[in-house]
Amino acid sequence: MNELIKVNVSLISAFPEELQLWSKDYSVSMTQLLNVYSTITQNLAEEIDLPLTQKERFKLEQKSIVNPAAYEAYLKGKYNMGLLTQESIMAAQGYFEKAIEIDPKFAPSYAALGGIWGFLKQMNFVTSDQAAPHFAPNIEKAKSLDPNLAEVYYWDAIKLVWTDYNWDAGEIAFIKAIELNPNSSETRGLYSNFLLGQNRIEDARIEMDVALELDPKNPFILTLNSINLVMEGNYEACIKLANKLQEMSPSNPLINLSLFLAYSQVNDHDNLIKQAIIWLKLENHQDVIPIMEKAYKEHDIKAAFLKTCQALETKDPSKLMAQTMFNFYAISGNADKTLDWVEKSYIRNDPDIPAINLVPTLNPYRDNPRLIEIIKRLNFQNPNF
Repeated sequence: MNELIKVNVSLISAFPEELQLWSKDYSVSMTQLLNVYSTITQNLAEEIDLPLTQKERFKLEQKSIVNPAAYEAYLKGKYNMGLLTQESIMAAQGYFEKAIEIDPKFAPSYAALGGIWGFLKQMNFVTSDQAAPHFAPNIEKAKSLDPNLAEVYYWDAIKLVWTDYNWDAGEIAFIKAIELNPNSSETRGLYSNFLLGQNRIEDARIEMDVALELDPKNPFILTLNSINLVMEGNYEACIKLANKLQEMSPSNPLINLSLFLAYSQVNDHDNLIKQAIIWLKLENHQDVIPIMEKAYKEHDIKAAFLKTCQALETKDPSKLMAQTMFNFYAISGNADKTLDWVEKSYIRNDPDIPAINLVPTLNPYRDNPRLIEIIKRLNFQNPNF
């Protein structure tokens, strides 16, 4: 039995008084779900005599048939991706694979499977070498099935920016994805995050505000906004938002990062230590937490982070995140060690590099020749030094 969805669309004038100008009911097969927007747009344009360009008309006439079960699995995958924990991302991978099993020609899930590895790499759950082989085959498969699919360009942009550091090509992919689907809050949100990394702060805020307007309760968008707020220097707003988010998702590393950076800039040392402890737990370095707590209690915030870094340095270097080390060393005030680990982050092709332009803990070192040289090597569109 083919299930139907029913949609009522009304066009209402709000000025000078509320007046219904047009209304129509639609009964749409679930297999035609992705075509509802185009159908309604075409009908409305005809009703109000709105001229469409040849390009617009061609785009609206493109039809996609979707297997409802595959689409449902895909949406569940996207939801889990937005939670940004290792467990949720792996659950998302399972949903995308299930969508392909249901419908081997469902292009969005191939694109998402490629993008999964971009997220895993960005969150430092896998290395660049582990992620690289999974990108191209899935993205190319999605392109072969649907070359005009917005999701293909969205996931490709993630790879280009957060794995390849190819800023110009990444931006082109983001713009193409937005052109094909201007109502994707995820694309707008990550494009905003990319723009912020390029030190294009005003452009980034415009895109983030659009993302928030499109999907104001989406936890992924709210998490990205917390990162944007702290990089913009709006620390109090970040703290207010990120604390609410952390209550709902205590193991989300990006929320932890937002709060850590914000507290480091407002000199709230007690809460900074609290977030540092969460950070260490997320990275399985619980054994050094007593060292941090003891040094903070007996000395001060700089000693706490210096002693913690010294303890971490006794471990296998491959088990240490460069992002952790340069942030912790930066707060300790040790410039040489901070920049040693920024250099290691660059050499390792770490996921924090696209944000290095604006990381606030590095602000005291912006005029250091070593940091300037690294930023120059990265060819940011608008370098911050």
